[in-house]
Amino acid sequence: MEKLKHILLKLLYPHPAITVVCTVLSAAGLFWVFGTGSTEHPAAYVCYPLSAYTLCVLVAGAIPAFAAVSRSPRVVRWRSRAPQRLHASLYNSLAINLGYAAFKMAVGVYFHSVWFGAAALYYMVLSLIRFWLVRGDRRTNRADAADVLATQWRSCRTCGRLLLVLNATMTGMAFQMIWQNRSSHYPGFVIYLSAGYTFYRFIAASVRSVRMRGFANPIYTAAKALDLSVALMAVFSLQTAMLTSFGADLAEETRQMMNAITGGVVHTLVVCIALYLILRSRRALRGTAAAHDVGTQ
Repeated sequence: MEKLKHILLKLLYPHPAITVVCTVLSAAGLFWVFGTGSTEHPAAYVCYPLSAYTLCVLVAGAIPAFAAVSRSPRVVRWRSRAPQRLHASLYNSLAINLGYAAFKMAVGVYFHSVWFGAAALYYMVLSLIRFWLVRGDRRTNRADAADVLATQWRSCRTCGRLLLVLNATMTGMAFQMIWQNRSSHYPGFVIYLSAGYTFYRFIAASVRSVRMRGFANPIYTAAKALDLSVALMAVFSLQTAMLTSFGADLAEETRQMMNAITGGVVHTLVVCIALYLILRSRRALRGTAAAHDVGTQ
């Protein structure tokens, strides 16, 4: 048993030079397989297990490194400061949104895809909404104590309004493309990256909901709602791409119906989220104004 454990540890934690060589070979192999479409080539069946092994090695090596970093004094101090940590998460989400928008735009230009171009515009505008939340969060640090809550609720209300307008525009574009059946075929790496981003968005939305559960900050409430909206939109975008690339055996009417149902559900939910932010902010601002009037009398 000890000998088997020793062998497994040697396999999971090889010499760094071996890890580097495996990483380079795996990356080059996967690029060749998917870039040239040689998924059925005999060499591809060597790349797959090598890539899987390399991934296991990298994950196994990252776990102790991550644990060591998380125990460092600076990280411990940073994690103990919840407001600063949540403030940093707003910037992280903004940077990721901008990066994904650039990816969508590049794919749309390369493949002459109107849908990916529209999705890129969607994520760019979402980035602007996130920037508005970041700006509102910074303004609360400079506002008077009596005006902080009102400033936060106004930022939340603006976020809901912008999200409602953006969703209405995207709904028209999406359903126009569905009924006209305007689609293009994309290579596998676009689908995989889109799937990875979709899973990340759902995980990030769940983590943010848990982290911000105890904070009565309207800006963080808007950020959670925005995360959920982005995750829903990512699901719809991923489905359209997957049906285009892997749904050749499905009838055209079936693909249209599936996209119409998913798109209708997604856009309806986003409208509900936007209306929730607007109505809740309006009610809170009225309560804040009434309390302020009572206090000044």
